[in-house]
Amino acid sequence: MPDVIQGLIIMEPSRFSECVHIGEVAKRIAGYIGDKLPPEFDMIVETFCKLPRHTTLHQIFTELESRGISYEAIKKTMDLLVKYGLVQKLHLESGDVYEPYMHGRHHIHYICVNCGRIYEDSDGDIDSVITNLARRKFGFTPFYSRVNVYGMCGECARHEREPVPLNYLSSGRSGIIESINGGKAVKNRLYAMGLKIGRRIEIVNNVGSVIIAIDGNRVAIGQGMAQKIRVRPIDIEDLKFQDKKSRSHGDSEITEE
Repeated sequence: MPDVIQGLIIMEPSRFSECVHIGEVAKRIAGYIGDKLPPEFDMIVETFCKLPRHTTLHQIFTELESRGISYEAIKKTMDLLVKYGLVQKLHLESGDVYEPYMHGRHHIHYICVNCGRIYEDSDGDIDSVITNLARRKFGFTPFYSRVNVYGMCGECARHEREPVPLNYLSSGRSGIIESINGGKAVKNRLYAMGLKIGRRIEIVNNVGSVIIAIDGNRVAIGQGMAQKIRVRPIDIEDLKFQDKKSRSHGDSEITEE
């Protein structure tokens, strides 16, 4: 059965087989409710549809700046598409991105914190898992969900096994301190904070000062100091191994010789 918006019959969302249909549907909705579309609307929508599925306003602007189309016109167009339910705006740690609306009750984005690549999924297995979990644990019936999962894609993981400066890790990443470069004063200062060779750390925030979680505490150091600390990034399998090892043998402190 087609959707009805304030008396306006539009085509059923499941029939939107191509992104380009978004523009025509948006015009019909705008005409009915009295919204004024920017003169460059068609060109902006066409450009949006030609770019990668997850696109920023800046990417669209870069494509259209030479044609004299303003950033404001692009933003207004995308905001209207979001308003009409034809485009989704995703609020990611790296900034907002736009994608054609994906229909389905549950929609998950897997976002690589290294390269920014985004994978998405909305199949029936996810629906079943979320629904069953919510009902079993809380007696809760979920209607829909939009989830962003941050991690590392397989390609990046294959290339990231060697130690790197601590400030190369993005928020949410973990690592084992492998070495500390600097004089005795620098090392003593870091040791006093608990930053010692062999310790596992997690990056809480890497914008400006680096906020580090270590042994349940928070430590803040500058980017220059973080550059002196080399860590081996660890993935989820390493974390499982470290946690199992800690439970078996206790968390023994490793100090530098």
